[in-house]
Amino acid sequence: MKDRFKKNTNINNIEVFDGYDNMGYDSMCIIFKNEPNLNLNTEKIFTKIIYKSNEYRLFISLNDNNKDLKEIFDILKHDLLKKIENLNKEDEIINELAIRFNYWSELLIARNAKKMDENKIQGILGELFFINEYLIDTYGSVNAIKGWVGPSKSNQDFIFSDNIFEVKTVLDKTKTITISNKNQLSIFMNLIVITFCKSGELSKSSFNLSKMIMSISDKINDNEIKNMFYIKLAELGILKGQEYIYDDNSYEFLEINKYFISEDFPFIDHKCIPFAVSNYKYDLLLSEIDKYKSRCK
Repeated sequence: MKDRFKKNTNINNIEVFDGYDNMGYDSMCIIFKNEPNLNLNTEKIFTKIIYKSNEYRLFISLNDNNKDLKEIFDILKHDLLKKIENLNKEDEIINELAIRFNYWSELLIARNAKKMDENKIQGILGELFFINEYLIDTYGSVNAIKGWVGPSKSNQDFIFSDNIFEVKTVLDKTKTITISNKNQLSIFMNLIVITFCKSGELSKSSFNLSKMIMSISDKINDNEIKNMFYIKLAELGILKGQEYIYDDNSYEFLEINKYFISEDFPFIDHKCIPFAVSNYKYDLLLSEIDKYKSRCK
């Protein structure tokens, strides 16, 4: 342990070491008194447990030197340690790690899943554009990323102490937007509609998914928040290094409009829907809500 690992002094409730395992792979080791029933075996990241000197050593290792995978592995390690840093009992730590192992297994398996369609990427790109061009300036990078709750399946995309935003992304000449669940719009929140047009990659004003992610990342100085940002992207199905597979589609920004959901805004208030109606969605004509529009900046 002394030769290849260094103790992580930021974690006090359990012994954690960072370094390289006996195969030379990037690794993290966590020491337990009791044998942990933990397993994370994916294509590139694996675990093993070694019993030695009356303790159980859980090794979490990366078996690849690919730069993007090393960055994903760093994010994974950071996530695991943040989730257990305030837990004091060993069984609580093991239970939390089991949850995170399952979470990361699903994300890493999804990394090799079918490529998302263009409409899904346009929606994600709209949320990222809103973060990059509006929220970071308004709330700062820390609060902008913390307030991005859409990846965790919240009803709205962004929630702050003073504002709630739902972001819709449309291409030029689109006439409607779709409200896809019963709680997506509520009174006294804001609907944001961002309009893009397709563009050539060589246009100076064009952007794509990887450019937008890099622009946001460069504005985040806090490493913990940067890790949070990449974890939220992973929850949407985009692991670090995967964003480039979507760069065959480039866009240019046309306009951004904000609509305040007042009492007379034409939407279906979920509070007024009969209990027997369990779910619904509907389209809003943009031309018919024009009078509720205001500048976003």
